Amino acid sequence: MFGFKIIKESEYNDLARIKKVAEDELNTTLEAYKKIDTDCDLLRQQNGDLREENNKLREEITGLKREVKSLREFRRDTLEAMASIDLAGFRLSYCTKKCKHCNDEKRDCKKYEFGRHQYCVIPK
Repeated sequence: MFGFKIIKESEYNDLARIKKVAEDELNTTLEAYKKIDTDCDLLRQQNGDLREENNKLREEITGLKREVKSLREFRRDTLEAMASIDLAGFRLSYCTKKCKHCNDEKRDCKKYEFGRHQYCVIPK
């Protein structure tokens, strides 16, 4: 029932060499798997960090948009208020490049600049 198979020494050496190659490939595969697993963990961590940073930037941008909107409304309201100021015999008007008061040669209009804004003082 049980027996031994006798093989040549060269066949035995070939089988031992094949076994050694298979073990080496298995070890190489296991090392590669461990490295890939470590790399995946690192990438997950980096992805989480980038998402966190992205959320912070998104919140900051939302806050800045609200601030810009508020400043634009303030600027608009200020310009409207300045235009409605009564200066006795004169009227103040916000001046643009296509200002009808400055382009009208019949009017005696004086232009004043405050920062980047220009106003025309027009006699009534």
